[in-house]
Amino acid sequence: MRSRIRRQAVPPTPLLPLHFTQGGVTRTQVLAIIRAHLRRSIFIAFVFICVAAIVIKLLPKSYTAQTTVIVTSLGAWCWFRL
Repeated sequence: MRSRIRRQAVPPTPLLPLHFTQGGVTRTQVLAIIRAHLRRSIFIAFVFICVAAIVIKLLPKSYTAQTTVIVTSLGAWCWFRL
């Protein structure tokens, strides 16, 4: 009697290494990085908030705009009927 040899399917070779295909930084890793550099993180956040406040303060409180409306009534085709 012949013994049957099972051929196992060989998985295809990936185009990229596995560590390139996985996602980026997790939320836990981000928090660990911020905790490790807490003083620098607080300073950067403070500078960002101050710069944003200065920019908001310097922007004008109101804006003016001008537009032109052209209305033609003769020979104009309208897709709806009144």
